[in-house]
Amino acid sequence: MSTEIQASQSFQQKMFERIKEQIGDLMTEDDLKNVVNAAMQKAFFDKRLTSDHYPREMEPLFVELIRNLMATKVEAAMKDWLDKHPGEMEKIVTDVIGQGLINIITNHLNSKASWPLQQLAEQLRQKGILT
Repeated sequence: MSTEIQASQSFQQKMFERIKEQIGDLMTEDDLKNVVNAAMQKAFFDKRLTSDHYPREMEPLFVELIRNLMATKVEAAMKDWLDKHPGEMEKIVTDVIGQGLINIITNHLNSKASWPLQQLAEQLRQKGILT
């Protein structure tokens, strides 16, 4: 027998100990499955919050894991395709650059022409030619 003085436990501590001892009797198999399913959903599929200075939402852990696992495979597949289709890639790059240049030139011409055209339209309205 121990001679140490035991401090009386609080109600909460007593309940915790009792639940811990009898958890098997309290929880049915279906209850346990539901708890595990909810924990798996929360751990892998729900969005997460960071614990940085400014909390922000992060993608679910499952998505992050899949992205990390697939990144090298996607890179390898892209490199393989590029190696096997150099002519097609050159055409795509040329088309994109060409279209980009066309857009830049068009936007530049539109911006340069818009003010003189607005002035012309205003002058025509003042003369009653344009309504």
